[in-house]
Amino acid sequence: MRDLRMISLFLLLTLILACGAQEQSSGSQASAIRNIDSKEALNLIENDRDILIIDVRTPREFNAGHIKGAKNINIADSDFQSQIDELERDSTYLVYCRTGNRSGKAIKLMKQLDFKSIYHLQHGITEWVGEGNPVEK
Repeated sequence: MRDLRMISLFLLLTLILACGAQEQSSGSQASAIRNIDSKEALNLIENDRDILIIDVRTPREFNAGHIKGAKNINIADSDFQSQIDELERDSTYLVYCRTGNRSGKAIKLMKQLDFKSIYHLQHGITEWVGEGNPVEK
C-alpha cells in the first residue's frame, strides 16, 4: 500500500512538473502585442531603426498619405494572409490603418501566425495626422 502511494505521488509530481515546463515554453512563444498612441509610435519609429511599419489600408488611402517607410499590405486583398505570412516572425512591427479597426483585425491574424512583437497604432493614422505628425505621399 505504501509503495502504491509513493508511485502515485511520484506520478503526480512528474505530471505537475511536465505541465509547468510546457506552460513556460509556450509562454515564451506568445506574441507580444501592445496598443500605442501616436506619441508612442513616433518615439518608437525615431528610436528603433529596425521596426517595420505596415499600413493595412487600401492603396488609394495609402497614396493619400502614410507614415514614412510604411509598407502597404491591403487587408481587403484576397491574398492578405499570404502576404502577411511571408513576413519574418521575429521582427518588430508597427501596424496601423485609418482608425484602428482594420489594423486590429490584422494583428489578430499576426498573433495567430506567431509574430513575436507587434505594436498597434490604436487610433490609426487619423490620430497620427491629428497630432501633427508627418506623412509622405
